[in-house]
Amino acid sequence: MSTAFAPKEKLLFQGDRLAAFQRDDITAPPALVEISPTNHCNAKCPWCFYVSSEYKQHHSQQQLDWDVLSRSLRDMQQLGVGAVSWTGGGDPSTYHWIDRAIDHAREVGLKQGMFTNAYKPIAHPEKLDWIRVTITEKFTLTKHVATYATATKVGVNFNLTRENESHLKSLAYHARNLGVRYFQVRPALADRWDLQQYVETPEWLRELETDSFKIVLTPYKFEDHARPHGYPICHGHRFVPFIWHSGDLAVCAYHFGQPDYTFGNLNTSTFYEIWNGERRRSMLAKGVDVIPACQHCCKNHEVNKVLASIHGEYERPEDVAFL
Repeated sequence: MSTAFAPKEKLLFQGDRLAAFQRDDITAPPALVEISPTNHCNAKCPWCFYVSSEYKQHHSQQQLDWDVLSRSLRDMQQLGVGAVSWTGGGDPSTYHWIDRAIDHAREVGLKQGMFTNAYKPIAHPEKLDWIRVTITEKFTLTKHVATYATATKVGVNFNLTRENESHLKSLAYHARNLGVRYFQVRPALADRWDLQQYVETPEWLRELETDSFKIVLTPYKFEDHARPHGYPICHGHRFVPFIWHSGDLAVCAYHFGQPDYTFGNLNTSTFYEIWNGERRRSMLAKGVDVIPACQHCCKNHEVNKVLASIHGEYERPEDVAFL
């Protein structure tokens, strides 16, 4: 398995934050903040859970105020956040100030990566630590992908359904020819685990691997994509929270505008004030519930399994004293 996709293993490199979690110090800064700067997307993927799921977060032209974002980036770095991911919601490349945002994040000392369909180019891909290009309903890769691949680490992501599997091999070939580092395949997620379409892991795709091009089949996604979460409380947001285009600092990317999953809004408070504020403190004291409407196999699922296991809320390895 590629070490680029190993959330549990990456936790081992967050020793100070893990120690803070074990002693229930909620003031410890997150390791990473995911930012959805705009709700606009220039693709129409039928499997996109943002628009086809129970959340019904229809794409729009809404975007995060630049002054709010620039202030928050500096605030996060000063608090001790190490990195940000530009993500969605919408496609971050369509954010009006995305080039300015990338420059500013670099200036304040934050590592950064981007999830994008690469329809719209960004000015300075070399300022990003990585770019992950998502295959859309058009089943093609734009000319910008090859440009990005000469500037930084680039991979391609394919959200697999039974209906689109026939495109896998040709797109993997295309990605390899463009010079990207890897081609990731993971199941396209439905609303809930009990509605999930089961898809087989395409192990046969590994025949396309070379020394410089890897096939990443994200085994933990295929293992859990048709299962319930298995733990009652979400803890992953303590390591990876989410900022919406509205300015909401929230638990995750799946409950837009829901008070039970929102810590506060950056239009009226700073990141520091929200992170250390009474509302977040009370939410953590109560526990952020994992409910049936939570996205199964979510971004923080692997991290949550480890943290829930530490708290005795999830299955634990036997005889933990014996490494």
